[in-house]
Amino acid sequence: MDVATDFLLAVGVILVAAAVFGRVAMLLSLPAVVGEMAVGPLLGATVLGRISPRTEHALISPDVQPALELCALLVVLLYVAEFAAETDVGYVLERRRATAGAAAAGAVLAGAGAGLVYLLLSKYVPGDISGVSFFLVTTGALLITAVPVLGRILDELRLTDTRPGGLAMSLAVVDDFVAFGIVAIGVAVSGKQSFWFAVGGSVFLAALVVVPRFVPPEWRERAVGPSMAAPLGLVALAAAAANGLGGSTVIAAFVLGAFVWRRSDRLERARAADPYSMLRALVSLYVVWTGLTVDFADLARARLATGVIVVFVLAVTTKVLASAFAARTLQLDREEFRALAILRNTRGLTELIVLNIGRDAGIFSSELYAIFFAMALLTTATSGFVIKLLATRSPLLVRAAHRSVSAAPATFVSRR
Repeated sequence: MDVATDFLLAVGVILVAAAVFGRVAMLLSLPAVVGEMAVGPLLGATVLGRISPRTEHALISPDVQPALELCALLVVLLYVAEFAAETDVGYVLERRRATAGAAAAGAVLAGAGAGLVYLLLSKYVPGDISGVSFFLVTTGALLITAVPVLGRILDELRLTDTRPGGLAMSLAVVDDFVAFGIVAIGVAVSGKQSFWFAVGGSVFLAALVVVPRFVPPEWRERAVGPSMAAPLGLVALAAAAANGLGGSTVIAAFVLGAFVWRRSDRLERARAADPYSMLRALVSLYVVWTGLTVDFADLARARLATGVIVVFVLAVTTKVLASAFAARTLQLDREEFRALAILRNTRGLTELIVLNIGRDAGIFSSELYAIFFAMALLTTATSGFVIKLLATRSPLLVRAAHRSVSAAPATFVSRR
């Protein structure tokens, strides 16, 4: 077969498998994205690659994997930008000091967790890596919340328009912004990257937030026009600049969507619902792709079980405490705090970006990589299950989801 046939075959297999396993996950009271996350290991090196490498290569040829990776990246960037444009960040922007305090508390708690990881699992830290470098990268790994996966869960459960959902997404972007900056500095300290190059990515992302605030909304809409070509191109260009400077492409896409790609005409956005639905379906490419090439065999080794438990407990605890601080500063009630704490534990596959950076820089050993990978899967599956259960019982979330189905305006729902 030629490359085009191989590419289309791989895309078809991934999307069909993602749909099937997503449906299975929903039957098990899990968000569909959790089932999609399982497809990568099943079709990739972990399961099918061990049972029949020839079948694995026939379904997803190594020749088309680079094209699949780029296609998956483009789809998820466009999805994140569109999702950000739908997310009302006004509540957070009105409380900048409280949001900054909540983000700072999250980073401090993640740092405390990273220090405990170093003390308890130091035998897995490579001998040639400094403690400072390991501490910084691990802090970023504990601070991460998966923006694309969180977006899929909020979208699927119709919680985008709730205040806990909007706060979780907004704080996730802030957390990831800080996390990727910390990780870049950690890699720079290890000598694998220039320090000023690492700072450049964070400065660029900050500029994406600040500069549009000085441009009137009508000017932005007039420059972009009714066509979707310009917004799509802007997302690609911003992601390219962020990636080239060592920043996060996902955060660049979200910031651009939230502050530049937001239309004032809600009716026009409603008319674009069908293309957005197709984009949501294609995000499965990204979710599946990130697990295709990872071998999970190390997770079956008994001696890593203690490490998985330690990291899982620290990851959940730091997010819950950070959410408690955020709930206090942002004046959330107990029900909203509970939803926020659960949603912020959705680390998903964005965690893999940080883990891959740490592994490529030699900061994370194969054992630590496997431990943190297991933590990402466990926290995402657990938080997805619990928030779905809560969404069926919580009066606040049930009422908000009903409003979303009824096409209510995009705004945070509050009990006050």
